[in-house]
Amino acid sequence: MRAGHDRRKCFCRQIDNYRMGTTTFFLRLNDLGPKFEYMTKKDLKAMAKLSPWGGEERRYYRGWSAPLELHNGNAHILVWWYGRLMRLEDAPGNLARKYYSRFRGKTINEYEWTVFKKFAEAELERLDREFKRRIRRAKRDGREGRANKVRYRR
Repeated sequence: MRAGHDRRKCFCRQIDNYRMGTTTFFLRLNDLGPKFEYMTKKDLKAMAKLSPWGGEERRYYRGWSAPLELHNGNAHILVWWYGRLMRLEDAPGNLARKYYSRFRGKTINEYEWTVFKKFAEAELERLDREFKRRIRRAKRDGREGRANKVRYRR
């Protein structure tokens, strides 16, 4: 140990042991799968081994699956579209089927990706208008700090 080096005040031990981890999303496929609260240690160990990159035996366990795994430290935009969670980069490949409109009760002549893209662009425009409205209102009222508060209005 170096002279004058106090390990209690230094973070070098934490930095030396720091490893980049992953975040795994678990999806319960049906109501028959046990909840996390009622799982035994054996079940939890088997759940920890689930991975979206493995075969059938490593992807599913007792009604649970691991559809998505992200590496911590990376920024990802996640998309939740009709019960499927995916990264935005993977969405065009995953949404390559014709869109089924539950309101019309039939498949329409557009792909799911096209419908999702229209929906996302419209939602971004709405959020942008809301942001600009909030900034204008804050400038008008002379309260710069109020613009950062989140208010949801429809």
